[in-house]
Amino acid sequence: MKLTALLERPALTIPVLFVSAFLGLPPLLATSIYIAGTRVRTPVFIVVCFVGRSARFIVIAYAPQLILG
Repeated sequence: MKLTALLERPALTIPVLFVSAFLGLPPLLATSIYIAGTRVRTPVFIVVCFVGRSARFIVIAYAPQLILG
């Protein structure tokens, strides 16, 4: 599977996790379960997920203002 191949590369693990937290593609749940078996430290995982999710919800909260003016 392509997702597992990307997550096996240490340089791409954090960016894939951030994209997953922000966009939801690949699903964050699946990414989180797989990353639990890698060498990503827990504080790094928490910060990346928090920043990605926070950015996602901020964009969603401001979307009506941006669209409607």
